[in-house]
Amino acid sequence: MYGDRVKNWFTFNELRVVAARGFDDGNFPPQRCTKPYGNCLVGNSGMEPYIVTHNTILCHASAVQRYREMYQKTQEGRIGIVLDFVWYEPLTRGLTDEYAAQRARDFHLGWYLHHMVYGEYPKTMQNVVKDKLPKFSEEEVKMVTGSIDFLGINQYTANYIQHPVVNSSMPHGYQDDWQVTFVWTFLKAAENALKLEEKRSHIYKEVVAETEALSRNVHAKVITSTPMTPHDS
Repeated sequence: MYGDRVKNWFTFNELRVVAARGFDDGNFPPQRCTKPYGNCLVGNSGMEPYIVTHNTILCHASAVQRYREMYQKTQEGRIGIVLDFVWYEPLTRGLTDEYAAQRARDFHLGWYLHHMVYGEYPKTMQNVVKDKLPKFSEEEVKMVTGSIDFLGINQYTANYIQHPVVNSSMPHGYQDDWQVTFVWTFLKAAENALKLEEKRSHIYKEVVAETEALSRNVHAKVITSTPMTPHDS
């Protein structure tokens, strides 16, 4: 209907939010989750986000295929998808934190982008989620691979990430599968500010100590070099 005027189309906006907020923590409809992750009556945070995402990816790829076959040639438009993202920076340059930050990127963005280029989910996700992660059939691989003409990214913020201390008592959930610990940006900023203030304080103390020492030295020289007057004798 609008193809003669609208040239850029996207199938979904922030598809990950549907799976993560609707089926992992249950904060968004349909409010399904495992009890420790949210106040839900039903759901499975360790399974349903992956099933939902897999099916919506197939919906996206199917819509792209239909647009390309039926409309793209005559309308000369493009079709893609819009994803949300937060940059994940390792807290330290240690290898475990580097790996943790990459896992976070893969679970957040790679979950929806990697298969569009390589026809499969990121290896990190395959290694962690294992059999809970659905697989694409040969025909589905052909359909999802290259299923974007353009990619839209809603970039929000950045977080520091570190290797976690795993809580084995918690049931598995999508966010838990990341196997990372978030170190919130404002905490790191506060820590850096505190270190800067401590450094300034240390420098101030050194300056005060040097000034006092110099003052005492100058005063001593003044006393020893003061000539005697006739009255003093």
